[in-house]
Amino acid sequence: AGRRFIMCKAHAGFEQCLYYYPNSLYVEEGREGKIMREGEKISHFHGVANIVRFNWPIYVFVLILVSGLLSVSFLPGIAPAFQVFFQGLAMGISAFTLLTLFVSFYIYDLSELNTYTWLNKIELSKTGNFANIHSGFDETSASLKKRFPSASWKLCDFYNPLYNTEGSIKRARKKYPCPPETIVIDHKDWKLEPDSYSAIFCLFAVHEIRSLEEKQRFFAQAAIHLKSGGKLVMAEHQRDLSRTASD
Repeated sequence: AGRRFIMCKAHAGFEQCLYYYPNSLYVEEGREGKIMREGEKISHFHGVANIVRFNWPIYVFVLILVSGLLSVSFLPGIAPAFQVFFQGLAMGISAFTLLTLFVSFYIYDLSELNTYTWLNKIELSKTGNFANIHSGFDETSASLKKRFPSASWKLCDFYNPLYNTEGSIKRARKKYPCPPETIVIDHKDWKLEPDSYSAIFCLFAVHEIRSLEEKQRFFAQAAIHLKSGGKLVMAEHQRDLSRTASD
């Protein structure tokens, strides 16, 4: 399993704003390493720890549920068949939860993606105007800025609390606030400098845009803002078995 990187070039026409390279890069499944601040080190369990941290109500619910099932199974006078049923159900829920965490660890932490060496396979300018666009949780800007120190960076956040209502994003933003230079944009109308960016990065953000029409408008905005020869570098979740198991 892996994540497919889609690199797009700007075109003059709106209808043909993007074209997809026939052989998109395919890298080992993993979540990009997060250097939230300059010099911050990445734990080997960083990805799975964030999953638990930002989705803790789910795991608290599972803990209470499993504890309740085990408690019921040991009630005095309970029939052996029900005792086996409740204990088996508790074990099944526990095993499934641990399995999802293990798969998440495999996907998000046992990866080369956090080194950003895969960018060497993409012909990118080292200078010029670069933009990094995220959907509320910026875990890539510091790493990208360190890799392209000569570029002039614009950090953009299209998070909208009325649109992106997941509690996990709110908790992530509280734990890791966006850099102070981040500007808020509308994913349908960026209002940045058109035809001026050598590279636009959008890593694990577009899945937060739910409708196909709005995604098309997002990519049209990328085409408007990329200069001739500029590239959109995008990484996204694949809806495959490994991704489903980690959810």
